[in-house]
Amino acid sequence: MYESFSFSLIYIFCKKYPNQIFGVLFILKMKAAYFPWFYFFFKFLTANKWKELLIGLLVGHIYIFLKEILPISHKINIIKSPDFLYSK
Repeated sequence: MYESFSFSLIYIFCKKYPNQIFGVLFILKMKAAYFPWFYFFFKFLTANKWKELLIGLLVGHIYIFLKEILPISHKINIIKSPDFLYSK
């Protein structure tokens, strides 16, 4: 479950800040927009944990869609903060 959760956080961060530069393996420098895909294929080749990473990718993508895209395109806010967190 840890792999799925951490990969979904990586995916969400990389979607929010796509121009951030990551140093990968002390050799490569890549933009955050490409990092989740690199991480996915690297883990697929080395650890064969593609199912956990695919779950994390789907959860991260669904979160980005429900939190940022859907409220702008259709004016529907499914994921919203509780009212007691807002100051009045």
